[in-house]
Amino acid sequence: MAEAINYNIKSSFGFNVISPNRTTKEAGKVVEGAIGSLWEPVLQYLENHDDVFSGAVAEKIAKTDFQALQLGAMLNAEDKNNHAFDISG
Repeated sequence: MAEAINYNIKSSFGFNVISPNRTTKEAGKVVEGAIGSLWEPVLQYLENHDDVFSGAVAEKIAKTDFQALQLGAMLNAEDKNNHAFDISG
């Protein structure tokens, strides 16, 4: 079976064209630039929004939720005792 898949590299189909090293290097630079331009915005987004992915935002949300819960519990306890809120301090 391996003998049946023997391609003739020097056929008239165009496989006999050999590119110079300079063209290969330039093609590599073009591909590298294309891939870099695709991933650059993603990497910048991750760098600028690092606090979202590190958990800092989730921590701030949890802290705010806890403070709101505490405030609600204090107001509820105050309401049961006096039936009035004293917000003057």
